[in-house]
Amino acid sequence: MAQAAVAHSRITPKPHPLRVLFARVGWMTFYAGPQIGDEKPIGGGENNKKNIGHEIFNFTNFGGQLYGFVRAKEGRIKLERIDPAAGGRDELDNVLVVFVARQRVIGWYRGATVHRTGAQFPSSVSKEIRKRLKQARMKNFKLENYRFESSFGDAVLLPTHERTHEIPGGVKGGFGQSNVCYPYQNRGKRKSATWMNAAVSYILNYDKENKNPNADNESDEAATISQEQAAGFQSNAAIRRAVEKFAMDKAHSILVGTGYKNLKDTAKFKPYDYTCERDGKDFFVEVKGTQTPGKTLILTSGEVEHIGSHADQCILVLVHSVSVSGKRTIRVSGGATEVKESWKLRPDDLSPIQYAWTVS
Repeated sequence: MAQAAVAHSRITPKPHPLRVLFARVGWMTFYAGPQIGDEKPIGGGENNKKNIGHEIFNFTNFGGQLYGFVRAKEGRIKLERIDPAAGGRDELDNVLVVFVARQRVIGWYRGATVHRTGAQFPSSVSKEIRKRLKQARMKNFKLENYRFESSFGDAVLLPTHERTHEIPGGVKGGFGQSNVCYPYQNRGKRKSATWMNAAVSYILNYDKENKNPNADNESDEAATISQEQAAGFQSNAAIRRAVEKFAMDKAHSILVGTGYKNLKDTAKFKPYDYTCERDGKDFFVEVKGTQTPGKTLILTSGEVEHIGSHADQCILVLVHSVSVSGKRTIRVSGGATEVKESWKLRPDDLSPIQYAWTVS
């Protein structure tokens, strides 16, 4: 479940950035151009019903830069509603741009530059975009100016199973009907929407590994699904989520029953599933749920690194041999639970199963 790791400490809350913008886009997995199974954005406005939304390239790495798009009303981003001091500027720097699809946070740019009326792509980038669309035989795409730009290293694209932070939509004080939502009203008064602060706090506290936003963020889940299918079990993304929730609930019950206190579910925004305490000591908990007998588990490189650097602080709760039934409504039951305290990994027990290769 957890993707990567950092040292656990008493964290001092980070200050909220002064400049924030929320941008609604169509739903995709990678936003890295058209590819099999992820051909075009789904939803995100009227334009995407007949045409290919420009956000199809929002997380595509072009020489270390990202060029983002949102279809704004009248083709303009109102910079003074991001920062009332923006005045008549044509662009605004140091903006946290939060991308929202299906009323969930799907990713963000930190420290982005936002253009009021957009900016033209560098010629090399526009050529590459046209080349990719031609190779994919994609039609109904019109190259427009981009709205945001960010360093590749300052962006986070969440894997689909991590896109759980909800943004209120058609309610008073929610995101609203426009594809752009600003923190300030027309007259410079800051909105009192608490959901904005909650979303920013979620983003600032998210520190899972994201070295490459275009990498296959689904590899951990996909590998576990393949493992279960190879063992003869029915498995897909919905089943995996049901099994993981079942395992999380069991882990919580067992940890409380064995004397651990102050359990905090950190799976949503931290690289481990629970933190807890016992006898004045802090612990990190990794929860693994599987339909298999649990003899082999999928671990990310970040998890391996974290466990190795926190001797005697890591706990594994393994819920294996669970039963799954139902089609429309997935039901998970049974299973056996094992708890490994002072969880350590021996190098001889680890086998690399995947590598990321950059095509040159």
